[in-house]
Amino acid sequence: MSLATRRNMIFSFIGILALGLLSRPIFAADDKKPAIQGQVDSIVKSYLVVQKSLAADKTDGVSDELAKIHTSAAALADSSDGKLKEQAKALAAHSDVKVKDLKGARAVFKPLSTDVIALVQIMPQSAAIAPELYDVNCPMVKANWLQPSKDVANPYMGSEMLDCGKVEKTIASAQKK
Repeated sequence: MSLATRRNMIFSFIGILALGLLSRPIFAADDKKPAIQGQVDSIVKSYLVVQKSLAADKTDGVSDELAKIHTSAAALADSSDGKLKEQAKALAAHSDVKVKDLKGARAVFKPLSTDVIALVQIMPQSAAIAPELYDVNCPMVKANWLQPSKDVANPYMGSEMLDCGKVEKTIASAQKK
């Protein structure tokens, strides 16, 4: 084998090795995407349970759902995506509470809603959780929330003014985008 042939084989081997090493982080990031989507879906699923409960003037189970949101948000805070990481930290902070009454639950829901809305704009929920989410505004409390239906079910006002609000935006699921 000539020196030129050996040199070409060595350079080819080095090139293949380098390409393999450079592409490894890309594949590793793709491996984490299903886990990240799972955390986002867990947050949105629990959030929607809280929204439905508050719209029905109930607090049963709200603290448990907030604990689930906190756990998922804390796990999501380890993300390598800077925006996702910051949003997850904010969500973890706003969900680390125990609610005692309806008024307190609704007060907690306001910053939580802001955080979840920002989260799904960074990484939308999967279609299994909600094919679409509706970003609704309540002019009475000057706050928004998400819900899976166009039919307004106001978690801030409950039975007092259940249909108070206006759909401002539709957020499609990750599969639809």
